[in-house]
Amino acid sequence: MAMTSGGDETKRTVRSKRSFAKVALRERGSWSNNIWAVRDPIVHQDLILRSDVEYWHWLSLHADKDIVSFAIEPFEVLAEIDGKPRRSLPDCEVSFTDGRKEMREVKYASDFDNPRKKDDVLRQIEVQRLWCETNGYSHRVVTDTELRDRMTLLDNWRTILTDLASYEEVDLEPTKANVIKLLAAGSMTFGELLSQTPAHQRDIITASVYSLIRERLLEVDLESEPFSPRTFLRLANEQQ
Repeated sequence: MAMTSGGDETKRTVRSKRSFAKVALRERGSWSNNIWAVRDPIVHQDLILRSDVEYWHWLSLHADKDIVSFAIEPFEVLAEIDGKPRRSLPDCEVSFTDGRKEMREVKYASDFDNPRKKDDVLRQIEVQRLWCETNGYSHRVVTDTELRDRMTLLDNWRTILTDLASYEEVDLEPTKANVIKLLAAGSMTFGELLSQTPAHQRDIITASVYSLIRERLLEVDLESEPFSPRTFLRLANEQQ
């Protein structure tokens, strides 16, 4: 089955990928202090992420199927420590499919060993934890150590989100329906899917596959190796 879509119209509405790529604005003394400007095509917002580890964490939010929504630097929280009111701004608020809410602080593991940072970091985390205990939230500290172990997954999501950002104003639904119809006849690799597609439509087919992955309508292994023509595509159970 060959796949067709309104290719010419799509070409006129696709935004430049460069406009939405994740780019370092400036460096502040070391590689770990890059500031990242990102376009989030899911929440339709431009975000500023203040370090590489915050950037990696943002990618991991999209990779987690149990997360339904999140907010970066949502609001200041207040707690009393040693008789004094203390404030802290968590890095992220997360809502899960089971209704749980969680505040997160994202840090480099080395911050906890740095004598210039350690006390401030621990106080900041304590304020957040105390606030969470009284407001029905869980609290989690995410470090670069755990995120570095998932770099293949995060790199794949960087590719997915960058591509989807360039198609943010394009209606992908007709093409996604065609992809689902084709895969309903049998699972195949991404390369096999593209081979059944006219060359001028392969970009929008790729974006449609990425959108289906994001919606969890396709089962794809993004943890073992980079997404490529060899990647196996299969409809999620509810779609079969």
